[in-house]
Amino acid sequence: MSNKKQWLMIANQQYNSIEEVYKNYKKKVDKSYSNIEQQWVDDNLQIIIDFMGDEDVWMYMFPKNELYGIGGRASVRNVNLSKNSTAVFSGSHWRSRKPNDTIWFDPYDEYQIYGTNQFCQTFAMMYLLNKLPNQDYGNNFKKYYTYTNEALLFISDIITNAPFSTKAELKAIKNCLKYPNICLNAIELTIE
Repeated sequence: MSNKKQWLMIANQQYNSIEEVYKNYKKKVDKSYSNIEQQWVDDNLQIIIDFMGDEDVWMYMFPKNELYGIGGRASVRNVNLSKNSTAVFSGSHWRSRKPNDTIWFDPYDEYQIYGTNQFCQTFAMMYLLNKLPNQDYGNNFKKYYTYTNEALLFISDIITNAPFSTKAELKAIKNCLKYPNICLNAIELTIE
């Protein structure tokens, strides 16, 4: 069996906790598979993350949306109440707010592991469209696999229908949907 196939077997599993991801996956990757993982992330996951954070995608989905921080960084503290949907990119994390709402949606509150760079832009968009997955999982770590898969399905729909998506993005989302658990396991996780 090739190294890539061996890596795919351990990378696409679901684990029960961050600690289990480190013990059963991250330590093996660090020793034997780090180049394979990095190449897969670059060729697949990073492409769709970048696509979903692109201004053109946001304007396609929300023509009247107010965007802050694209091409730089912004803070939610400096954004006034608006009659439009609002999204703010801080330089590393996305938040969103529905029209005339005073509360900011933060994907770290439920849908994304705190401190990771995964699908915050996607969850912020899903929030504005009322398309977030149900929250029936409590503190079960495996909920993040469900949320990741739901985000991938949402992204697939956008890539498939957007008039400006490319073959590279279509190929990347297909690979991510084929191996959805990698899209959680391969991100940088921190044990506190």
